[in-house]
Amino acid sequence: MKIINLDNYKKKWIDKLSFNMSLTEKFGLYIANPFCEKKCSFCIYRSKVCTENSILYENYYNKFLYNNIINFKDIIDIKTPDFMYFGGGTPSLMNHNTMIKIFSLFSNINEIKFKCFEANPNSLSKKKIDVLSEFQFDEVSLGVQTFNYELAKKYNRYNCSLEIISELVNYAMDKKIKTNVDIMAFLDYNLDIDLNRLKNDLRILKTNLNIAKITIYPYYSAYTKADINNKLNMMKKLKDTIREFCVNLNFSAINDSCLSTNEIDILKYGLSDYHLYNNSIDYLKLRRYNCSGPGKIPSTQNILSFGGYLNHIPYSYIKNEGEWFNVNIDGNLNIVEESYNKEIKIDDIFSFVQSKYNLTT
Repeated sequence: MKIINLDNYKKKWIDKLSFNMSLTEKFGLYIANPFCEKKCSFCIYRSKVCTENSILYENYYNKFLYNNIINFKDIIDIKTPDFMYFGGGTPSLMNHNTMIKIFSLFSNINEIKFKCFEANPNSLSKKKIDVLSEFQFDEVSLGVQTFNYELAKKYNRYNCSLEIISELVNYAMDKKIKTNVDIMAFLDYNLDIDLNRLKNDLRILKTNLNIAKITIYPYYSAYTKADINNKLNMMKKLKDTIREFCVNLNFSAINDSCLSTNEIDILKYGLSDYHLYNNSIDYLKLRRYNCSGPGKIPSTQNILSFGGYLNHIPYSYIKNEGEWFNVNIDGNLNIVEESYNKEIKIDDIFSFVQSKYNLTT
């Protein structure tokens, strides 16, 4: 691991985008939004509680992130990205003026083929959807997690009414923006009760909302604390539940290997997210980078990331080169270079930069 000079890092991107891109490779942008209005206890991401109009909000969106993107405008202008992903934390924490300010930094944004924006239904609004429509976003991804009020309360999660979510989904659809909804598995430690809850959540989605896609995330902590036999049982039953839903309600899974009943595959894909597509809606079934952790970028994708706060660290990747991590220390971007490594931990990267500057948390 080493901290790389900004000019040297930019040269790697210039060489890749100007001379070394094959026809099968994609170029994508990831913009980190590392803040939430409150922390859900099931979340493994290191977001920071932040409110609109706070000093932290002002410093991040109007100074650090803004300048970070400006510094790479010459890179972005070399080649129109194939896709753009605003991930969180909670991107919809941005007000509509901030969204316009950040989106407008990308001069070729309307030429980008696919753009996705993550949102919490409680902080999304029709006004913000209007901004997404103005900049021709293709997808808004709503973090619902569960419609079960008691479970949501247990994990300190906002519980948004079905009526509000339906209104947002329909409004986005009217603006030609498709919707993904995130739902979590294993929130209840009684497996059978939880799978019945999950089935009910899926039925609610299919029956009441015209959504293009559902993403199911296993609760990380519940899975990792289980022994091997329980892991196998949890995943077999989850896969059966997903398979039954797809068959009965006309959805399809993007990656059949994730639904394999082979025990080796079950353990290998245990913490995979499951992407289910509505067969009645025309939609490009392509998995895209979403900053889910080092070593998880598809090998044909080159990703340039922006932003990050403390140890909420996004990472970039250049095919056949390696990975680079954005560490924001006191509003200054430190770019850490590492060989492509599926086992690397974000904490290790953060600690490495801290030690370089003799910093303590």
